[in-house]
Amino acid sequence: MSMLQWLVIKPLGILRSAFAWMIEKTVQSIRTIMSTIPKATRSVIEQLVVTPDRWDSYPTIDRSTIHNALFRNTDTTTRTTRCVLTDVTVTGDSRRTEISRSELTRCVVTRAKISRSQLEDTKVTDCEEVGRTKATRTQLNGATSVTRSDLDDTMVMGRSSMHRSTAVGSVVADSSQVERSTLDRVIMTRSRVNRATLTNCEMMQCEVYNTTFEGMTLKYGIWRDGDLVGRTCEEEVIARPKSTSSNNNELPRMGGMPSSSSPDEPTGEPSTSRPPEKNAHISDGVSVSSSSSEDEDLDERGPPPPYSDYHPEPARSFRVGNVIVEGADDENVRLFFGNVHARELM
Repeated sequence: MSMLQWLVIKPLGILRSAFAWMIEKTVQSIRTIMSTIPKATRSVIEQLVVTPDRWDSYPTIDRSTIHNALFRNTDTTTRTTRCVLTDVTVTGDSRRTEISRSELTRCVVTRAKISRSQLEDTKVTDCEEVGRTKATRTQLNGATSVTRSDLDDTMVMGRSSMHRSTAVGSVVADSSQVERSTLDRVIMTRSRVNRATLTNCEMMQCEVYNTTFEGMTLKYGIWRDGDLVGRTCEEEVIARPKSTSSNNNELPRMGGMPSSSSPDEPTGEPSTSRPPEKNAHISDGVSVSSSSSEDEDLDERGPPPPYSDYHPEPARSFRVGNVIVEGADDENVRLFFGNVHARELM
């Protein structure tokens, strides 16, 4: 045998032996798992509990890794394929539950279909489809479809759906639809949102397309490309800032506390300023003079009172077409609706 043949044949023999050893170990592990866990193939399972403990109650497990899982009221239609489950509870309850190509940690799944998702500290109940989604500290209860989304501390319920969206600290309920949008601290009911960005908003029975809102309460309106184009029902459209009510209810500042408002606003302290005298020199080359008529007016009015009463301006409401804007001023109305005629409501 030449040196070249020895260099080629010897490594092939070593690889053949290693491959045969790996196949033998794999077959042994599969036989061990099949003998201890019914309906489980090519899986690594630790601390699996199935109730009731009958053959028909065991789920179908294939190519999965399971650590500390509880399967309750499941059957053969409950399938787990290519998954990693850690501290997970799965409940069948006469409806097919299927988890495939997903990673679940500290989750509760009841009658749902989950695929290609990563869920942590999440509860999924009665969901028809959860796919390609990452969720943390989230509840999906009765959602029709949640796909390609990123959810954190969010609730999606009541036949609602989300697609290609991001939500943080939000609630999507009552058959709402969210597509290609970003929600941050939003409460939404019976609404539809597409390509929108909402921050700290409350929305009821609205449609928003390609529009951005922040700190607003919206009801019964349809917004497209930043403009109000219609309404969803016979009710008046409502759009008002969420923070205005808290600002209007702010208590007046007491004496001795600096005010961040305009200098003309009374602060509650007695006025110590006096009108300038005739030809009183303020600086070199500059003087302030007052006419005799001004002095007579000051004498008639007398000195300023020791205290001034503070009367906060009440909240105002405007009507722009079929829209009622509450707790705003003229500048906010023009900023929100453009250069339109607004009639103040008494």
